[in-house]
Amino acid sequence: MKAKTSKKEMTAASLDHVWTNGYHNTSIKDVIERAGILKGSFYNYFDSKDQFIGAVLHRYTEGWARMVSGSLNDTSQTPKQRLRNLFAAYREMYQGDMLSKGCLAGNIGQEMGGIHPVLSAQVETSFARVEAMYRSCLEDALQEKQISPETDTGKAASFLINGLQGVLMRMKTVQTVGPLDDFEEMIFTMLFEN
Repeated sequence: MKAKTSKKEMTAASLDHVWTNGYHNTSIKDVIERAGILKGSFYNYFDSKDQFIGAVLHRYTEGWARMVSGSLNDTSQTPKQRLRNLFAAYREMYQGDMLSKGCLAGNIGQEMGGIHPVLSAQVETSFARVEAMYRSCLEDALQEKQISPETDTGKAASFLINGLQGVLMRMKTVQTVGPLDDFEEMIFTMLFEN
């Protein structure tokens, strides 16, 4: 066991555990074991389990936002192709044991929504951040006349984030990417004109 670590190392060491097990099935003991720190050291870095879970959620959101941004901000591609690339990135990410994980933000939202206002707000901030990226790509598609001029890009982006959360939950149940394939097909059929 080591006496010192960092918040970054602690959240990195426990991200997978929290993602797989959720808030209620993650104990401070789990965290200190994964971080390899002395028993009393946890409180040198975090005031509470809630603060720690919030830090893990922040770390997850940063990675999620980088992935989405990497696909949707590639202006060498058309907006339609950027969105296709994002679906391909999701498909690549959710293989094997990842199928049973879903989205950490969605998982925490389902588990803690309505009973933990601070974590619920943080989950909503995560969703809003990614939704804004979806909207920006859809606004580019609107300008390039790839989608109907009547499209409300805000509602369409909201539909994408909300629908994807349902898709990820369903993928956990059926253990295939089939729901993602179906969702992608419907998105492109409904939104894009060609």
